[in-house]
Amino acid sequence: MTSACDFEPLERLARFAWDWAPALCDPAHGCLDYHRSWSLVRLLELGGAVPSGSAFFQREIAALAREGGRRVLISGGADTGVTSLVVDAFRAAQAEPDLVFVDRCRTPCWQNRLFARERGSGWEVLNMDAQDIDCAPVDAVVAHSFLHLLDARVRTGVLAAWARVVKPGGRVLLSCALSAGEDDWVRTKDAELIGERRMSLERAAGAAGFAPAQAREIAAAAARFWATSPGRPPALTRENVRASLQNAGFELVSIDTSPIASVKGPLAVTTRETSPRERAEIVAVRRQAVRGQRESLG
Repeated sequence: MTSACDFEPLERLARFAWDWAPALCDPAHGCLDYHRSWSLVRLLELGGAVPSGSAFFQREIAALAREGGRRVLISGGADTGVTSLVVDAFRAAQAEPDLVFVDRCRTPCWQNRLFARERGSGWEVLNMDAQDIDCAPVDAVVAHSFLHLLDARVRTGVLAAWARVVKPGGRVLLSCALSAGEDDWVRTKDAELIGERRMSLERAAGAAGFAPAQAREIAAAAARFWATSPGRPPALTRENVRASLQNAGFELVSIDTSPIASVKGPLAVTTRETSPRERAEIVAVRRQAVRGQRESLG
């Protein structure tokens, strides 16, 4: 995680998600604890930090903005953190983005609608599966820590959807964790660390003004999603990222990796015995019209 954005109304959005996720999250998705707690973990434990990769996104979005690119699809988001990261990168480039946010869960979609309203922006928010994206052409897609949550079939569908809406020559900008092998998709969780973080979060929630019973409930919900392993087989590797992008019609421009020595994000509860992963920052370009592409893009 990197520094907080001064323009993201995270406290209000976190409380909104806590109050409304039980009505908005689809029980079939199993995402209630995740979406109900995520923004509160960011707020109370991490000082409102946005996802990692600010330098990468500022560099790539500055290049996009210099070429006149403004329309960006944000494919998936636990809350408004990725949106804040993208908006901050455009602000650094002295440009205003035209954003499209898509997620299959109504909770982060409503958070992003409220965020757009707060900023007076006309961002488009689509509540649909990423495989079904249907929007006007975009200059770039941004996805953060998203593809590793999907199995191979769904990843293929998501990349095909991106290729349908990205303009020829448009970019895909990814930040994601890569595994050394395809069987490394289950993360072994540290029960002791989960217990420590649960107690810490409960204290922080109490200090923030939540009643004791509600502070305990917040910590318990976070502990439940910390204990789950959200990945799907096969694990995301350098090789299958490269192949998947190529098969979808994208040319891989760069893939820069660095060791994940100390993760401090909302999901940092794996044991030391869990095999190490790398954080990858990936740039790809849509190289030509692909099957299913809109005629207006041909």
